[in-house]
Amino acid sequence: MLNIDEYVDFNVLRDISYLIGITHDLGKSTSYFQDYLQEQDEIKKLELKNRPEMHHGFISALFTYYITKQYLTEKSLVNEKYYQYLPIISFLVVKKHHGNLTNILDEVIDFDRNNEEIFSRQIKAINFKEINHIYQNLFSKINFKYDCSLFRKNILEPRAVYIYNKLDRYEKKYVRDLSYQEKKLIIDLDEEDTLFYYFITLLLYSLLLDADKIDAADLKEVGRIDIDKDAVDKYIELKFKKIKKEEHKINSIRNAIYQEVTTTLDDLDLDKDRLFSLNVPTGTGKTLTSLSFALKLRKKIESEKGYKPRIIYSLPYLSIIDQNFAVFEDVFKSSLNGKHPSSNLLLKHHHLSDVTYTTTDFGREDFENISPKDISKDIFL
Repeated sequence: MLNIDEYVDFNVLRDISYLIGITHDLGKSTSYFQDYLQEQDEIKKLELKNRPEMHHGFISALFTYYITKQYLTEKSLVNEKYYQYLPIISFLVVKKHHGNLTNILDEVIDFDRNNEEIFSRQIKAINFKEINHIYQNLFSKINFKYDCSLFRKNILEPRAVYIYNKLDRYEKKYVRDLSYQEKKLIIDLDEEDTLFYYFITLLLYSLLLDADKIDAADLKEVGRIDIDKDAVDKYIELKFKKIKKEEHKINSIRNAIYQEVTTTLDDLDLDKDRLFSLNVPTGTGKTLTSLSFALKLRKKIESEKGYKPRIIYSLPYLSIIDQNFAVFEDVFKSSLNGKHPSSNLLLKHHHLSDVTYTTTDFGREDFENISPKDISKDIFL
């Protein structure tokens, strides 16, 4: 099990994700993009949209790259193992946030003269005095300072390149940084025996996409619901009260398994114990036992680590998904005094699921056509 804390400081990673979020659309601040947004004539708007200066992904990614690099430099981490890859990972995440992640090596070797001219025009079309004013306020939230006009220099000003102490050519700093320095780092990844870079890229990419889509759709944040960690205990007590009195042997077995699993939580070390396995015969109560363990583990994590994790129940076959969902729904319905759990508490998703999301507000249920992949929930099947 990959533990991020063993590789990078969580607070640093949190700041990096924040910087990615606030810098990923710098390219939209050009006069080209602003003219497009304000144009009322649809024909002219379409003409503006097709201009190459409208493509804001690369210029925004470069901005994010230099911002994250400066942040890590101030922390004296930019050359440290694991941290040194965060700027180029941030670059990739922003550059591809409107598409799909690709081979990162391909993203640092494709520069031509036409692109340089486009980037120069884009940079000249940004009011850096205003941008600096905006970003100083945003940067201050994490005690970080950066003069955004330095980014302008990295794009516009060529640097002399010497080979064997002789001037060979002039080259833009960003071209040299990406095509040489970062390219070498990426090639060296082949010697790394870890999945950290893979998962950290997916994490930062997912965080950006989730935040960007929610903001673009102007969705309100879905509130988290406090779930009773003993919900399954109470459900079993109520549901099987009569059966218990009849002393069925199978129920004695189920209860023994249930008690053994749920009582082990007190002895768990959350820093060491990360994978758990429950191997018992069919019909001995795995569904309820697993749910109860997950709810109690969730509460333990919240108490000891200070955050409230979501529960993702991943399983095969539509019939089993439907069957387990019905059991979970019944448990929470019992916990909610007969009310059906809303989608921000329990959500079922597979390729035949209805693209519907329900929220409960003052006893009413509102339906919104939102993809289940882009919303919050506490338990996800």
